[in-house]
Amino acid sequence: TQMIGEQCWRLGRFFLLLVFARGEPFVLIVAQARFTVLTPQLLRCEVVPVGDTFRDAATLAVVNRLLPVPRFTSSYSSDKTTLRIETDYLLVQYVLGSDARPFNESNLNITVKALSTTWKPGDKPTGNLLGTIRTLDKVRGPTNLDCNSMTKNELADSHCTMGLISRDGWTLVDDSSNAVLDNSSWPWIVKQAANSATCSLANDEKIDCNPKDFGGKAKCEELGCCYSASSSELRTPSCFYPRTLETEATAVQDWYFFGHGHDYLQALYEFTLISGQHPLPPRYTYGSQYSKWFAFSEVDERALVEQGFVEHRVPLDVLVLDMDWHTLYRYEKTYCHPHLDSWTGFSWNTNLFADPTRFMTWLHKKGIRVTLNNHPARGVQCVEDSYEAMAAFWNIDPKTNETVPYVLQDKDWATAFMQLVLEPVQQSGIDYWWVDYQQGEDLIAPSVNPTWWVNYVFSTDPNWWSGDNRPLLMARWGGLGNHRFGQIGFSGDVKTAWESLAFQPYFTTTASNVGGFLWSHDTGGFDGNPSAELYTRWIQWSTFSPTLRIHCNGKNPLHYHRDIWLFPYENFLIMREAFQLRESLVPYIASAAYDLYFKGVGLLRPMYYYWPEAEEAYRSDLQHEYMFGPEMLVAPVVTQGDNHTVAQSTVWLPQGTWVEWFSGRKYSGPTTFTKSFFLDEIPVYVPVGTALSMLDMSKAPLIGAAQQVPQSVKLMVFPPSGCGDLPMQRTSYYYDDDGLTTAYENGAWSRTAVDVKADHTSVVVTINPYEGEGFAQMPTSRTYLIQLISVWPPSAVTVNNVVVPFTDDDTDSSNVWYFTGNSLSVTVAINTPMPTSKPTTVVLTFGSDLQSALLATDFQRRVKVLQKCKDVLDSMWGTYYPDDYPSLLAGSQAGLSMTVETAFSVMSAFGQQFTQAKQEVQALADSEAKTHCLALLNALDA
Repeated sequence: TQMIGEQCWRLGRFFLLLVFARGEPFVLIVAQARFTVLTPQLLRCEVVPVGDTFRDAATLAVVNRLLPVPRFTSSYSSDKTTLRIETDYLLVQYVLGSDARPFNESNLNITVKALSTTWKPGDKPTGNLLGTIRTLDKVRGPTNLDCNSMTKNELADSHCTMGLISRDGWTLVDDSSNAVLDNSSWPWIVKQAANSATCSLANDEKIDCNPKDFGGKAKCEELGCCYSASSSELRTPSCFYPRTLETEATAVQDWYFFGHGHDYLQALYEFTLISGQHPLPPRYTYGSQYSKWFAFSEVDERALVEQGFVEHRVPLDVLVLDMDWHTLYRYEKTYCHPHLDSWTGFSWNTNLFADPTRFMTWLHKKGIRVTLNNHPARGVQCVEDSYEAMAAFWNIDPKTNETVPYVLQDKDWATAFMQLVLEPVQQSGIDYWWVDYQQGEDLIAPSVNPTWWVNYVFSTDPNWWSGDNRPLLMARWGGLGNHRFGQIGFSGDVKTAWESLAFQPYFTTTASNVGGFLWSHDTGGFDGNPSAELYTRWIQWSTFSPTLRIHCNGKNPLHYHRDIWLFPYENFLIMREAFQLRESLVPYIASAAYDLYFKGVGLLRPMYYYWPEAEEAYRSDLQHEYMFGPEMLVAPVVTQGDNHTVAQSTVWLPQGTWVEWFSGRKYSGPTTFTKSFFLDEIPVYVPVGTALSMLDMSKAPLIGAAQQVPQSVKLMVFPPSGCGDLPMQRTSYYYDDDGLTTAYENGAWSRTAVDVKADHTSVVVTINPYEGEGFAQMPTSRTYLIQLISVWPPSAVTVNNVVVPFTDDDTDSSNVWYFTGNSLSVTVAINTPMPTSKPTTVVLTFGSDLQSALLATDFQRRVKVLQKCKDVLDSMWGTYYPDDYPSLLAGSQAGLSMTVETAFSVMSAFGQQFTQAKQEVQALADSEAKTHCLALLNALDA
């Protein structure tokens, strides 16, 4: 690095050194303190003991400090006792003098200008928006996320991480005691040499540095650890590290001050500048996943796919094999020393999978990816195929059946483990590991917990991830910096209960506050059989979560199951619709994930990200509500409904005009309302003018669709019909890449802008030429299915100025449009491939005014309820007859009567028709069917 400037001033007995180098951050050093202005709102503050040096190496949480030097000024008071550092957003004041080290409330304060609030060391965060914890194992309902209220033991077990954002306007990240990484090609923990302080620890402060004490004192000293031969007699490690690095008041302070006010999105982005970007997971993870703890064989799994998912038309992208894939007792009970723990295993159980490679190949041909469960903590036991090789590496005589201990913190051991033990399994064709580490959270090195480290090793192993494939694993949360690993979070064995479902949206969304972590959950809960209603609602929530993954304890004597086709038919249809919706949303989800990579913003986003000054964004009774990507507001139903499975839920809509997707009704925000939702409804709201990018499921396979680069894209368009927002224009975007490799990191992606313009009599949808470099698999042309919600049937449709004809056959292979009256939707099918490098413009012209209030109603919802009433009343033939409710019959078919000429008159008459239908039902003789029908009708206005 070339030094290009250095200045020094004498400040009484202190010197202020300003150092700025090309490619280096701007730092200010005064006595034993160093300040680094990383951004106008992010500051690093350090103190080191006299004679010590400042730390420049990467830590587990912070890996980069080489940022462009922001604009700021530095000065000192006239009496030369106070250093002032000022940016556009922060004012730092540091008092010099004999008490200038360490930082404390009398020598340091930082003012956040945006909120006119001043922070001092020792100030307690009262408005922190929280982060996440290691797991929800065995949790029923809500659990504590406030690290400041936890005991020392609770913190150690939960790896609780406070949020990077706060209503206070500031957040302090203390990196003082964090472990340091070296600069090797596979960065590893830097080991501190043993000294008198670390070797004089209390027993409860010791970490086992050399499990089983292999190699004795010589090996221990080679590892840089302390050795005490008498410790083993006291059942404490003979070879040990200290639990944490020295951080007393006289030692190191290394703080990162985030002073972003309520600009939460900027804070999250700047965190990724110093901690690293969140990598994109493979696109297939955005689809659906199936898992069950059960001793499936290859025959069972094939039947599950063919007779379950394929036959029932349920999408599937990832098959998760729980721990029975591996050997448990190697055909007979085997006595490994000191004992055999069947929880850990690394060899295929050939009783269940006689030819694993054959099975993996069969799944891959169908487009299904595979992950295997892994509990690595018990080491390599004598029943493993790789035991002799691993024992020889660790200098163990295989004849002793002595287990090779789990020493993942040792780089040589970890390298051998990945190559000798795991690589043979990987070569059979699995795609990634589910690291189900839950064998204790005792630290494995100073300030290094085993969950963080196992996640790191499994996601960065150069032997497996040295190619182009995106790293991926499923595992629990290990702590700050864990977001850098291509990881799907595994939240553990949550209890089956409504309370658990109600907590998950908040828990999942809040994890975005620590780097956009992507949780997945056991949909339906791990233990227990959910009711049909509970499981249906859980599936609906998972549809709009980072990962739709179902899982349960299939070994319970009560035979828990999660196969949706085993539930009542009505529930099955609703759940299948949710699975298919999830699959169709993969392009939108993949696009939203680019915000994760570029901006550090999670897929699920708390409402306060976008509306930080609205009190509703923080209300505890609205914690189930969030933004799903940039353009969908989701408020899943998480409470049990009444006897008719109609549930009430409260929704807050911020400023703007919103479309309720599943009813078509328009809402003008800001507004808060409590509404009844039917079992087949998910409260999803979209800003008017949005064009959501989706898969055209009429042309995509149900099995393995998520991993494919879309050749046909569906655009779901929500025009501002029925509201006062005309004329208007809005642009939506969708990103695309190959979905599997890391080529996107070098610019191999595309972004397509979709413009929606609308006035009183027309809607224009323009698919612009893609931006960016593109990628090898980028389609040069695509077909499109463009669906507009809540509009009249058009009088004319053109694509690139060519007239498109109407059809009543939605299977027509030419460019056509058709109208679905019950949902007031127009679909333009562009079956002729259109160049992706040129614009495609679709113009719809309407004979009736799009601003008509009739288009702002929940017409499609009311038609659906009338049909439900017809179904239940028809079941009472003999008590009731169709002639008893003619208006109900007519209303349930109102959409079928619509044409370009009649649509307005049909809609105008529908209100009266609906009122008459309700009166007809009220006039019927009492019965459970009548009661149910009236409950549904009344719920429409509740």
